[in-house]
Amino acid sequence: MEVKEYLQQLFWMEDEVKDLINERILLNSNTLRVSKLKDVNVQSSQVRTVEDTYLSLIDFSIKIQQKSDELLNLKIQISSQIDEMHTPEYRRVLRYRYLMGFSWKKVAEMMGYDERHIYRIHGNALQEFKSLGVIPCQ
Repeated sequence: MEVKEYLQQLFWMEDEVKDLINERILLNSNTLRVSKLKDVNVQSSQVRTVEDTYLSLIDFSIKIQQKSDELLNLKIQISSQIDEMHTPEYRRVLRYRYLMGFSWKKVAEMMGYDERHIYRIHGNALQEFKSLGVIPCQ
């Protein structure tokens, strides 16, 4: 796995968690409407009870929490790895971009550099990060 791919995992995982949360919101709103209609005393194995529906939503929420925990652990791991870097400027670029998710334009603004210069710093930062040998092989 390349350095950039390794760091970009954070973007993908964060997007996945956001998508799951949005999905849960939709499921909750749809379930509340539908479960009111099905909240009758019907003795049939084909009709889901309100309790079953809510248990499924709880399971889905647990899945979201697990993904959130996975994201948090990866952020902590990458943050610690960034801390091992020698050049403060490189640490700042990687932290702003990958851990905080800022755009290149925002990173350049925050650091007081031209955006093209930030790209050069980023390239050098990736090289230093790679030299630490902290990227797990896959």
